[in-house]
Amino acid sequence: MKINRNMLEKAEVISFDIFDTLVKRNVPNPNEIFNIVEKKAGLFGFAKKRIEAAHSAKYNAVNGEVTYDEIYAQIDGISDEQRNELKQLELDIEKKYLQANWEMKEIYDWCVNHHKKIIAVSDMYLPARKLNELLVENGFYIEHIFVSCEEHASKRSGKLFDIVSKKINTKNVLHIGDSWKGDFFTPIISGWKAVHYFTGKKGKSILDCVVKNNCNKNYFENLGFSVLGPILYDFSLWLGEKTKNMDTLLFFSRDGYIMKKAYEKLKNKVSSYVCVSRLSLTTATIWMHPEFEDIKEIMVFPHNFTLYDFVKKVGLEPQKIQFELFQLDDKQEYDENDFWNDLKIKNFYNSIKCEVIENSKKQYKWLFDYMEPFLKGKVIGIVDIGWKATMQSKFSELLKANPVYKDCSVHGFYLGVEKQTDDVDGFLYKSNQQTTFKTAIDAGYGVIETLFLAREGTVVKYSQEGPVQAEYEVKTEEEIRNLQDIHNGALEFIEKMKSFDLKDDILMNPQDVFCYFENLVYKPKKKDLRELGKIGFNDLNDAALINEKGLLKYMVSPKLFRKDYHNAPWKIGFLKKNVCRWFPWGRVYKKVKKIG
Repeated sequence: MKINRNMLEKAEVISFDIFDTLVKRNVPNPNEIFNIVEKKAGLFGFAKKRIEAAHSAKYNAVNGEVTYDEIYAQIDGISDEQRNELKQLELDIEKKYLQANWEMKEIYDWCVNHHKKIIAVSDMYLPARKLNELLVENGFYIEHIFVSCEEHASKRSGKLFDIVSKKINTKNVLHIGDSWKGDFFTPIISGWKAVHYFTGKKGKSILDCVVKNNCNKNYFENLGFSVLGPILYDFSLWLGEKTKNMDTLLFFSRDGYIMKKAYEKLKNKVSSYVCVSRLSLTTATIWMHPEFEDIKEIMVFPHNFTLYDFVKKVGLEPQKIQFELFQLDDKQEYDENDFWNDLKIKNFYNSIKCEVIENSKKQYKWLFDYMEPFLKGKVIGIVDIGWKATMQSKFSELLKANPVYKDCSVHGFYLGVEKQTDDVDGFLYKSNQQTTFKTAIDAGYGVIETLFLAREGTVVKYSQEGPVQAEYEVKTEEEIRNLQDIHNGALEFIEKMKSFDLKDDILMNPQDVFCYFENLVYKPKKKDLRELGKIGFNDLNDAALINEKGLLKYMVSPKLFRKDYHNAPWKIGFLKKNVCRWFPWGRVYKKVKKIG
């Protein structure tokens, strides 16, 4: 049943249930609090004893309602001092894992602003003064709290509502709570009005509860909180363990920006963010591989490109070169094979090779001028999103070519990496084989890279002053703001998890933190397709994350469909947007990948 303003206005008194209504626990069930107490206290078997004590106290109670003190009195094998310490610890942890239910907070605030009399009614073993502390901590100031252990009557039996009616001298009360029996049927039988508050499915873990309880912001902040945040949280814990023996930890731009923010927020360790790119590192190595055939191997080119693009890639300024002297059109688009087999182009390159080498040596020098403050010690760890560790290979090669750093070793730490060598580690996978993680990333590599995208252009070269960055690909203020909201949401998630103060105790299975990304990629909702689809993806020259041309156009031109699907950075999103939203494309994609 929905809570409408008319119902609130007509009621003389508004009554709220407390747990799972006004406040929610960030644990899958209340007993999880006892497990946390056990860990914090280092008292093996406490959780079991605490549960058994509650059952025993209720069994011995005359009316079935027991107090906090009565429960703890049933726990044997501990001193009075320990008992008091454990009681306080449990309350502290209960407080730490509780948070205001934002839906109920809005209703509560409306009641306060309209001067409604507000009460709380709860079946609970904690006394009203303790419940009041928990409520105040979460922004609820309620003068009258009626609790079963003090009134010796429960909501479930209906007797507590009768007692409350007499004490407040009215039955014109609207009660709101999550239990069908205790918060809906029995108050109605007692003459009150009642609304059942549907909480939805409870979380299966602390992680799941935190995600479900906190997604009350705008779309992009929620996306960052629920999808990127869990990945960064667990990755940072993993990274902290893996990098204990590193002298230096470098986060590579641009994906490393948010990774560094998350890592330092969680681990409180200092690291460095360095502005590098695949292009800038490769250009600095050309002097070691200057031949035309070498360029083909060490640099990455698209399937179709121009001579103008080529000259830019090798580090020269195309506008300063007279292509007509070589009878070449710098704007002509070449197929990859045609370009490298063209004798005129090869001769052209040989004519500019000296300039290319000279520029490469400059880039090499300026790179190390920039990097020198960051390179401390012999064992260097680098952190990046993934996937082929190309930048690590180039960086290692450059270090070995430098007499100052030739003895340094480099180890790469990635979200996922398609290598199985000793100098790399992958959080999700370290293999070229098709794992569930790799399949999901292949299906939505545009989504994962968009989530990690920093607010800066890629590094194109170095100068005496330092890195030179290209213009930021994201053009509109709205898009920039949306991407910032994603990162803000992710960091807020980390703050939330950090507040529990359990650190490595909450290290989770990567599958648990990655499932939110998988759901987004494989089963996007209409809103996901609409909001994410229009974000520009930097690898596609200002194209959107989803190239939307429509089914009709693709039916007329199947070749265009094949081309666009092949280039799609989010293949399931592309299919759902252009073909059919309701078809299970995610399942089909996974099966096809599995078959190979």
